[in-house]
Amino acid sequence: MNERDDMDLDSGQRKVQETLRRVAPVRPDPAFRSRLREQFMSGAIAEGQDLPDAIEVPTIRSAPASRPRSWWWTALPIAAVLIVSFLVADRGPAWRLHAVEGSGEVTMDGTQIVAGGDMRFGDEVAMSTGDDTGLQIASEGILLLDIAPHSEVVLPRAPRRLLRRTMTARVNSGELRVKSGPGFSGRRLVVETDEGRTVMIGTTISVYKGADFTCVCVLEGIARIGRDQDHLDAIPAGMRKVMFADGRAPLVTEIEPHHKADLELFEQSAGQAPW
Repeated sequence: MNERDDMDLDSGQRKVQETLRRVAPVRPDPAFRSRLREQFMSGAIAEGQDLPDAIEVPTIRSAPASRPRSWWWTALPIAAVLIVSFLVADRGPAWRLHAVEGSGEVTMDGTQIVAGGDMRFGDEVAMSTGDDTGLQIASEGILLLDIAPHSEVVLPRAPRRLLRRTMTARVNSGELRVKSGPGFSGRRLVVETDEGRTVMIGTTISVYKGADFTCVCVLEGIARIGRDQDHLDAIPAGMRKVMFADGRAPLVTEIEPHHKADLELFEQSAGQAPW
């Protein structure tokens, strides 16, 4: 510290400075200096014998980025093929023309065609028959549908072997007669009209839709009939149920003789030719 620095000190700092100047200088221990010199001359310090082993620092590796599982891309096409194969194998007998009553034209989904053997029926086709033409349509061994002349009916979807155990048809006007075959077991046919519905589980029935009523006749077996799903009555063979558009109480009584005769003729014709 020079004189200029001394001039800037206050009295307390000067006092500390004077004390430090009076302290004797620290000298290194002669024995330590001798030992240090010997280690340096022998090379012990250079070899680092007293130093600890180097510490290994672990290498941190980042985890590889996840990749989409490629097996999904293989499994999806296989699953799609299996589903399509199942649906194809599950197809039941398609609707086909079994017989024609009279001659003339019928209307299929709004298109007039001549009733004949080359007719093809899709699912839920709307059929209208003329005054002198009736049709019998069959799904082999499962159902036979008889559409009377001057009727308008929506066909049910073709049955499947495992899926779609319930089929639904609709009668907008006229009469539909139905007979179940041995392949119908375990299935249901629902026939709807404006006044109600009929659930058939293995019978011979007819559903007649008038202007303001529906009459369902049961020739064989039992059918459940009512205005909706919550009001179905079990109607046995030989009986009919009439439901009215104005909401009055339905009528349950014996089948009228001429309706019974028509159903018996239908039953006989169904047994004459395999369907």
